[in-house]
Amino acid sequence: MLSPSTILQRVHSAFGGIDGSKPELYICISIMDWFKVHRLYFRVAWLQVNSQTVLTIHIHVITKNRRIGVTHGEHQTWYLHIKNVRKADEGYYMCQINTDPMMSQMGYLTVVVAPDILDYATSTDMIVREGSNVNLKCMARGSPEPSITWKREGGDLIRLPSGEEVAGVNGSTLNISRVNRRQMGPYLCIASNGVPPSVSKRIMLIVHFPPMIWIQNQMVGAYEGEHVTLECHSEAFPKPINYWTTDTGEIVPQSDKYELETLENNYKVIMKLKIKSISTLDFGSYKCVSKNSLGDTDGSIQLYAIPRPSKRSNGTSKREWETAAKHLLEPLTSTGSNIRYVNLGRALAEEVVLRRGKGESGGIGKRKRSRGWWVGSARKNTKGESGEFLKQHVTPIIFHFCPSGYRLTLARPVLFSAGKHEFCF
Repeated sequence: MLSPSTILQRVHSAFGGIDGSKPELYICISIMDWFKVHRLYFRVAWLQVNSQTVLTIHIHVITKNRRIGVTHGEHQTWYLHIKNVRKADEGYYMCQINTDPMMSQMGYLTVVVAPDILDYATSTDMIVREGSNVNLKCMARGSPEPSITWKREGGDLIRLPSGEEVAGVNGSTLNISRVNRRQMGPYLCIASNGVPPSVSKRIMLIVHFPPMIWIQNQMVGAYEGEHVTLECHSEAFPKPINYWTTDTGEIVPQSDKYELETLENNYKVIMKLKIKSISTLDFGSYKCVSKNSLGDTDGSIQLYAIPRPSKRSNGTSKREWETAAKHLLEPLTSTGSNIRYVNLGRALAEEVVLRRGKGESGGIGKRKRSRGWWVGSARKNTKGESGEFLKQHVTPIIFHFCPSGYRLTLARPVLFSAGKHEFCF
């Protein structure tokens, strides 16, 4: 009879095998000294506990499963080999030694499976209208059960229904409330369970919306004979048809006269119209038009003529130009005289009065160390008479050089909606 203390045995009590790999169960039996004395020979058998199947006895494979094999090292270390492991192979395995009484040891084979995304249960590319709610789903299998993470391709943030923006969202479902055009693009469903490799599926979210147009400069001035470029920005999806028209409704063609350029970036488009060697006939209104299956829109740009200066600099000094400019304005700026300026081809709604600045003294020009000319808005008082100037409408006139003469610049103009207005003469 063999005492248990004379046998040292070791079986992996729990070990893993990746689906499709070749794990091994083994037992080490140190019986050489006892074997030499008693001249006994023991046999080792491997069994699958769950199915109560004898797999191997000694060096012989009993089961008809060709994936099973057995080897040994000088009859002391016995190995059970399982090729191309499947999930069904998971469970307990027993190593038995035909001692009296029988001795055995069990080990558990855990088969881990890399994640796999289930296409039939996962969302495909989706087309939605802007403002609708979107639910993206992703399902995966594997062992252990995979976890799902959503990310945007390119690292863009995901906007949650709460308004918070995050880099990733965990869970099999991604909910997007009131989707907008900025949320359009590819989303990645990533499944991982610690068993390499992780897998992902790319889902394209397409957001449809009608065209919209915005124009940075709706009024563009130019000299006759020069080149000018009109620019218009549009957003639309599906991809729109974009073109330019004149004030008569005629489509502007690509030609030696007109150079058309379109810069596209996803759903954003920059439309450019370059008009070469402008003539009198080229001044007027131009429209940029954008159309798709959901609607159309347009925007207008007014191209107006800038008068050529009557004098050229020809090396004239700044002081000489300033003196000349003051002389030109002097006859028009007698005290109390009202001058109606015409801007961009149409008269202003208010009369503009120019007066000499009075430095630190009282009056409309009151400002420390002020010089030059001032412009103010003449408003009528409650009696219907021409009243005094309003201080908030006081704006200095600053003198600068024009490329071909001298210009006046109204700094912080109060009579215009925005920008800096310059006049050359």
